[in-house]
Amino acid sequence: MRVVEFQNVPNAANNNITFIRIDPEDLQETLGGILTVLMDLSWLSRFDDDYTRGSFKVRADKTVADIKTKFAAITDDSTVIIP
Repeated sequence: MRVVEFQNVPNAANNNITFIRIDPEDLQETLGGILTVLMDLSWLSRFDDDYTRGSFKVRADKTVADIKTKFAAITDDSTVIIP
């Protein structure tokens, strides 16, 4: 993953906001990593049954593949279509 842009964003409050824009060199791996983090922090991690987590992972892998296909079809950063 390559960092394209990194900057602090000015704001009126005493909050720290940082904008980071990345270029994921391997989109499948990046989306898979995001999915893993979300699964680890979600309600799903409380299930004891491996088949429940496995079932979710199979569906999530299909979603990751769909997102990757949609990202690959975008040729202009200014036009993002979300159904």
